[in-house]
Amino acid sequence: MNLSLQVGSLSLSALFSGVYGNDVINGNLLQIGNAEGTQRNILSAAYHNAWRPEAPGNEFARIGYTEEAAIAISDRYVEDGSFLRLANLTIGYDLPLEKGVFRGVNVYVSGQNLLTWTAYSGYDPEITSFQYTGLINGVDWNTSPNARNLLLGLNFNF
Repeated sequence: MNLSLQVGSLSLSALFSGVYGNDVINGNLLQIGNAEGTQRNILSAAYHNAWRPEAPGNEFARIGYTEEAAIAISDRYVEDGSFLRLANLTIGYDLPLEKGVFRGVNVYVSGQNLLTWTAYSGYDPEITSFQYTGLINGVDWNTSPNARNLLLGLNFNF
């Protein structure tokens, strides 16, 4: 969705992007939220709130739960990946010029990836890779979030 507004010398443009109904496997939570006994850092809650016969309603899988000596993936790592993102916002102002070499000068500030509204607990619901391959979609395996950029600029019209 793209919104544009111009009032006198002031201009505003906003671009929103998003997706609804997308499921994402949170690979980060799979790594740090599973006390399967390997030598890595995990959440303390993965030990303290692990499933036990006397506490079957606990949040995390039982300690040591694996499949064929690998981390067992269950549906508890699947999260709602729906999001709405303010992908681009630009605010500009046309400076008043009466004479000179320039017909107009516009001062603007622009930003990308400024806000994201989501219930996803990982870094970024917009998954871009899975262990450096684009062939496996929908799994967030500790990818870097999209960068937030800010830009201040001048446009000169001759």
